Amino acid sequence: MTKPSTPAPRAAGAFIALGLIIGPLTGIGFGQHVCLGQRLAELQLKVAFETLFERLPNLRPVSAPRRLRSNFINGIKTLAVDF
Repeated sequence: MTKPSTPAPRAAGAFIALGLIIGPLTGIGFGQHVCLGQRLAELQLKVAFETLFERLPNLRPVSAPRRLRSNFINGIKTLAVDF
């Protein structure tokens, strides 16, 4: 496994892609079928967003989000931002 490199500084208005690698089992579920890692996933997202907003305090959307069309997930597919 290689050590991740530090990204180079970006120019103002540069595009940052915050990608998520989705595997075959990504659902968290609910009730008795809840994923055992749900609380860890929630904590990881909380820390990631707190860190993102600490590092980019002027982060703001510049357009309406594109929603993910699904019967099961009400999520955002893309959201253009400026910082």
